[in-house]
Amino acid sequence: MEVVWQNAALEDLLTLSRANSRQATRVFDAVVRYARTGGGDVKALKGRTGEYRIRVGDWRVLFRMDGDRAVVTRVVLRRDAYD
Repeated sequence: MEVVWQNAALEDLLTLSRANSRQATRVFDAVVRYARTGGGDVKALKGRTGEYRIRVGDWRVLFRMDGDRAVVTRVVLRRDAYD
């Protein structure tokens, strides 16, 4: 599976890495792990067809599946993820 990062998600990750590089690394590793094995704390988002989230501590990696590609759209704190 291929992982594609949208610009907003890359900006989120960059902002996170400035504040907490360890957490940014955990986020990146979780996405890679999902792409390789399909594993991790992944759930479909209710009311959003084809959209999912990976939970990494207080952070949520939001993505959608596009064929055999996971398109990462955002990396946000839990409190901001479901607006």
